[in-house]
Amino acid sequence: MGNVRNAAIIPMHSQATRATDRVSYLQWATVDKEHKIDPGAASKITLKREFECSQDELVETFTILLQKFRRHLFNIRQQYAFSRALKLNYGSIYVAKFKWQCNLQFAIQ
Repeated sequence: MGNVRNAAIIPMHSQATRATDRVSYLQWATVDKEHKIDPGAASKITLKREFECSQDELVETFTILLQKFRRHLFNIRQQYAFSRALKLNYGSIYVAKFKWQCNLQFAIQ
């Protein structure tokens, strides 16, 4: 362990950055990948992709994605609470039916 009293703060950049400066970042992205054996078929895969944009665009993109993630997180928490209440109140038969209905609804969307 290092000594905290002797630690120095090292600035990341010596100059202040402007909102129009270009930045690059990595983000997970879903892409279609062609099959080698069957040229007409494609599968969706998730890869890390590098994107480049201005700092302003990055903030806007981050804000939009954060809102989507918060909605997704809320839905997951609600589904978990609902399935837990079903399990406690009605037993495993209703929970299995609920999970099947959720999977079916997800497949339809």
